[in-house]
Amino acid sequence: MLNSPEPAENLTIYIALILFAVLALALTIILLFFVSRKKISQKKLEAQALKLKHKSDLIIYNIETQEMERQRIAQDLHDDIGSQLNLISLGLHRLQKVGSKIEQEETDAILLLTEGVIDRVRSLSHELLPPILEKFGLIAALQEVEFNYNKINSIQLNFKTNIDDEDIYVDLSRRLHLYRICQELIQNSLKHGKAKCIRMSLLGQNDTLILSFNDDGVGFDVNKLDSGKGMGLMNIENRVEMLHGTMSIESELHEGSSFQIRLPKLEKDERDH
Repeated sequence: MLNSPEPAENLTIYIALILFAVLALALTIILLFFVSRKKISQKKLEAQALKLKHKSDLIIYNIETQEMERQRIAQDLHDDIGSQLNLISLGLHRLQKVGSKIEQEETDAILLLTEGVIDRVRSLSHELLPPILEKFGLIAALQEVEFNYNKINSIQLNFKTNIDDEDIYVDLSRRLHLYRICQELIQNSLKHGKAKCIRMSLLGQNDTLILSFNDDGVGFDVNKLDSGKGMGLMNIENRVEMLHGTMSIESELHEGSSFQIRLPKLEKDERDH
């Protein structure tokens, strides 16, 4: 007969089997833990990506809706209110010729007021949707902005460019967004920065369009931007994001502010479109 294993040997085998089973179970648990954590991280990343996409889509929708509303208001101001005011002005001119001296004086006063309202309506219409932007392009529109601001003695605005053919850098949509960005930058500099001198340039460098903006205003602490961005700056950032561009900001208290926006050159199919 064969000799059966000693009880001590059996105990050692049992312990070894138990340890092996415990180790296998532990490894399985660890593996499941890492797999589960990876899936959770992946789900979080997917959720963040969806959240960012939703935010981006919402920003684009809001800006596009805003532009459509501006276009509608500008059209109403120009076509409806503007034309009616012009009719009133014509009627007052006729009354001015046939009335008595007192009536003519009253008509003169009303006519002067009416012409002021007409000028203001025309100005608002152009601010909402400048016709020069669509007819002659972004550079011509910014040159007009430069001319209009320099008529105000307390403000000096200098604009320069090296671009001869802006169509290789900007289409109609880009023109409008860049024009709005410039509007926001100028308004922020004057309203919050109390700037007296503004330098702005639009330069083409190889495959990049660079919009640079500098002022001599009171400046601000760039490190505090994340906790205190105004609507104007947020609007600028959103438009830059829509244009797939980047923006850098430099500023110090009492040292003015500097913004640089870089956009990729339009692809050929985008220009053809």
